Amino acid sequence: MFCTGSAPFCSRFELAFLWRSFTVTHVSVNATSPVANAAAQELSCDEAAHLLGTSAEVLRTWSLQLAFPTPAGAGQEATYRRDEVEALRGALASNHSVEGAVRDARRRLVAAG
Repeated sequence: MFCTGSAPFCSRFELAFLWRSFTVTHVSVNATSPVANAAAQELSCDEAAHLLGTSAEVLRTWSLQLAFPTPAGAGQEATYRRDEVEALRGALASNHSVEGAVRDARRRLVAAG
């Protein structure tokens, strides 16, 4: 756990620091080379779960029951498209249910083209 507070809670300062750290890391990974950029488009199950703030098991359950995000592969070997995971993460922040977030994430992806 990255936070120093009582698990799994973080202070606002820690969350802001982690968010800025993620953003900087994300940009620098994509800016390095086309090979790194292509590899950055796929996330392992654990990476995707971490970005969504959930466990890998919960992410697999969402994938099976809601068919989103769509896994490539199965089990621990599954990978997820970064754009789907980021769309779902954004939608989860503004919805009261996972089902509603999945609907919004799908709409965001269609609108993004």
